[in-house]
Amino acid sequence: MNLWLNVRLQNSHINILFSILLPKSTEKANIWTSILLLDMLRKIIAVLVTIITLWAVKETVVIFTTTDADIVAKRSQLILASLSITIPLVIISLLLWRPKPKADDHEPR
Repeated sequence: MNLWLNVRLQNSHINILFSILLPKSTEKANIWTSILLLDMLRKIIAVLVTIITLWAVKETVVIFTTTDADIVAKRSQLILASLSITIPLVIISLLLWRPKPKADDHEPR
């Protein structure tokens, strides 16, 4: 019942969802709550990293295609800096959007 009261204070919609999905045991309920919160946090971080990645890719394209005299003068340095930022962001974004691997509990040993 601790889970019921804690979630009820936060949001009534979550309250109904948790009361239907989660088992009555407090230990199991706490495990389910932490799993759901971690999954939600992963999705929020994935969205934020994706937005930052799209902005970095846009700026990288601008550096490659612009004819502005200031950027052209330092183009080689800017290309190196932009790619060293953009490539890791793309990799992190793809890893965050990848589905989590499911543990196979019935695997033969």
